[in-house]
Amino acid sequence: MKGKLKKQITLIVILFILLSSVPVGVFSLIEMNKNKNLLTNVTEETVQGTLNSMSEGFSGAIRAWLENIALVPIKSMEEKAKYALQKIDVFSQMSGKAAQEQVQTYSEQLNHIVQNYAKVLEGAVSQVAIVKTTGGFYFVYPPRSEYVSDIRTEPWYEEALNTGTLTFSPPFLNQDTGQMEVAIGYPIKDGNNILGVIGLYLSLDQISKISELSAIKNKDKYSSFFFLVYIPKDDKVHAPILLAAPDKRYNGLPLNLDFLHAYGDKAREMKMKYEKELKLTEIDKKQLEQSYEIIKAATDGEITDISLFDHNLRIKVASIPGTPWKIVSAINKDIWLQPVQEISASINKTRNFFIIFVIILIIIAATLSYILLSKIFDPLIELERKILRMGQGDLREDLDYPCNNDIKLIVNAINEMKNNLKNTIEILRHQKRSD
Repeated sequence: MKGKLKKQITLIVILFILLSSVPVGVFSLIEMNKNKNLLTNVTEETVQGTLNSMSEGFSGAIRAWLENIALVPIKSMEEKAKYALQKIDVFSQMSGKAAQEQVQTYSEQLNHIVQNYAKVLEGAVSQVAIVKTTGGFYFVYPPRSEYVSDIRTEPWYEEALNTGTLTFSPPFLNQDTGQMEVAIGYPIKDGNNILGVIGLYLSLDQISKISELSAIKNKDKYSSFFFLVYIPKDDKVHAPILLAAPDKRYNGLPLNLDFLHAYGDKAREMKMKYEKELKLTEIDKKQLEQSYEIIKAATDGEITDISLFDHNLRIKVASIPGTPWKIVSAINKDIWLQPVQEISASINKTRNFFIIFVIILIIIAATLSYILLSKIFDPLIELERKILRMGQGDLREDLDYPCNNDIKLIVNAINEMKNNLKNTIEILRHQKRSD
């Protein structure tokens, strides 16, 4: 009876504490996880929104740069060069000294046009050329070096000549400047007749400067990367160029360094220079290779995670309208998600603290229950047992209850009544023996 009652009372006390604290705890944990998930979702949406803005905005910036730096001047060149080319065609079909002098005059005019635009566009382009489709001559300024082949052998020139449309070369290494460049071929038309092709060699260094400015405008310039990817009609992706990175040493770096082998001894020297200056480890090279494959496979609008130079990047791809280029914008995911991780750690810490608090509360409840039973209920149960014995005529033991003064007064009164009764019984027994 006594042990069973102890267990029942202990269980009731513990259940009471659990029923009052656990629902509050469960609700708190649910709310904490809900806030954690909400915070993660909001941050992920912010990252994706920023990537969308970066990739599309930067794509538009390059297109605007292309139109202002290259296409507007190139159209102006076309108008001025068209007349000279037409005259050269006419006079080259004539004989005589006068005709030859006219050809020479208009050739000098073409050369002047090339030099003029090369100087106007200096810094944005490394060379300007006008190639005449017939007659076997072309004009280039500054003069081409031994490292650069005849423009008429270039695929982008042939495509512009054959299709009559604006064409682009893959990114290539200008071995005179050590800069990555692309060439643009623009056909000079007279109706359906193509008189020649204007060639501009655009420096990717200019695009890198745009990308650096775009990176600075973002939340943290050290969290942003930009890549330029060239995808021609044959779908063979040429080495993506890292336009801007947190460490400017990487700017202009092709992700696939083996790509430089195509340019002979000078390019191999450039590759060694890249590897030496950047101190690329085998892990770096492996990451470059993996990133190259991921970026190469990425499609418009797709968001992908890659790792590059100890940065966990989230990338977004956007096409540059009217060009075979794609721009890949990247954000350092760790920097953006750091606040979420810190808050999540704080939430986990609070949750663990609460669990420990509930456990301590249960231990305290069990301890209090034990004290309650041993100091209060045990004497009360013992008192009940003795009173029952008294009721059955056992008057040998006095009642005792030390914990409560009021109960103690009652117990003393009962003890006095018991003693009086006991004395009376003894007197009666004694009288009975005397009789």
